[in-house]
Amino acid sequence: MLPREARTGFGVGPRLYCRTPEARMRKLSDKARQAAQELYEIDQQKSWFGSPRRGGDIVARIVELAAYGEPASIPCVCRFLCAKEPAVRETSVEAIAAILSTLAPLELLQLADAFNWEYGWHAGQEWSQLRKKSVRKLAQTRDGEPSAAVLGMLSFHRNGYVREEAVKLLAEISDGGEVPFLLIRQNDWVAAISRRAQDAVKQRLEYSYSQYWFHNLDLIAHLPEFGRNDLSHITDAAFAQLLEPEHAERLATLLSSGDRKTVRRFVKRGFELPGSHAERVARLGIDLEDAVVRLWSARRQLSLATDDLLVDRLLRDGFAPIRREAYIARAEASRGEEAKVWRQAAFDRSAGIRDLARFQLRKLGYTNLRQEYLARLNHNSEDLAALMGLAECAEAPDAQRLREYCTHERPRFRRVAIAGLTRLMGASIADDLVGWLDDPSPAVAKQAARSLQEFATVLAAEKL
Repeated sequence: MLPREARTGFGVGPRLYCRTPEARMRKLSDKARQAAQELYEIDQQKSWFGSPRRGGDIVARIVELAAYGEPASIPCVCRFLCAKEPAVRETSVEAIAAILSTLAPLELLQLADAFNWEYGWHAGQEWSQLRKKSVRKLAQTRDGEPSAAVLGMLSFHRNGYVREEAVKLLAEISDGGEVPFLLIRQNDWVAAISRRAQDAVKQRLEYSYSQYWFHNLDLIAHLPEFGRNDLSHITDAAFAQLLEPEHAERLATLLSSGDRKTVRRFVKRGFELPGSHAERVARLGIDLEDAVVRLWSARRQLSLATDDLLVDRLLRDGFAPIRREAYIARAEASRGEEAKVWRQAAFDRSAGIRDLARFQLRKLGYTNLRQEYLARLNHNSEDLAALMGLAECAEAPDAQRLREYCTHERPRFRRVAIAGLTRLMGASIADDLVGWLDDPSPAVAKQAARSLQEFATVLAAEKL
């Protein structure tokens, strides 16, 4: 029978196949677990006379596991790197390379962690007792060349001498397959291995390796988070290469479709690094879906030039902090006409921007904004921004006007009116709030409930 770790997916959690990145490294699906079970049973057959057939069966199961592409099957395969039969050994090398090729560079970091603590033991005694002199032979492919994938896996071994030899051989490869493993080993707890890996990465920074930096950007952006060694200089050097003008097209693709966390790190650091790339990055970033990157890019562009077309575009953005930056930039550029800018902002759909606008207008001596909200509502009773503004600065004579909107057909108008009346009338409106709890709109009922919380103590017991 297969050992418990293979039957249950390395003994972690239930037998269900979990597809979260961390669990993928440790858990097998049912089909892969069945293939691993058969592989183990075949390996336990010790008949001398059936060895050729047994070798063929092992190869077939390894090929099957490679087809499934599950990282958790690597321990089941890597024990056969030490097999006597060349076909089994070569198939194992190919299988490991195939499985690792399905992983993103950042997932290799998770694999390294899982391998360090679990895989070595599960892979069998042969794996645990590997020595430095065996590394080159184990990584050889059918054509005699070393496999970057297998060397990368060997760079996760617990034995420091094995890891160091693997890193040394990885440094001799220059097809890009070695890059993620060298990046990871820069943080090795053995200083000699870390230095060797860092030297190999620095050598690659000296000539064009940009296509591999793009491919491994998630991992490169993650390097500053390593606590053992400060690798921010490696990240900065790689970023600097990617920000060169000749990579503009690839950079645009990266920013539009890359991992959100990576793109944020890249853009933020890109604005901090010296060079002429900041404007180019800002132009690209301002069109992204990520509102945070758009905000950073808007600030950078506004710091470079306050263009009317740019400001008009930013004022149409759905993210309120971006519109806020645009209003501030336009007001600063419109000396003598700041009041006009802030009067426009006073009708923004964001409460924060409206509040800022009223503050700025008071500084300019303009205190009659309530009348302007009323005038807009008299002209167009469906002006929601004017109603929101009135609700925020209404006075006693406006109570009846707000009550009219408490029966409006649109829930949002009712909700704004209830909030405005609560601010204006305080505890005297508590009984009305109880009635509005029955509003057919959940949003309106929630607004009434939030408002009522302040005044619950003034209600009669039967109302409660």
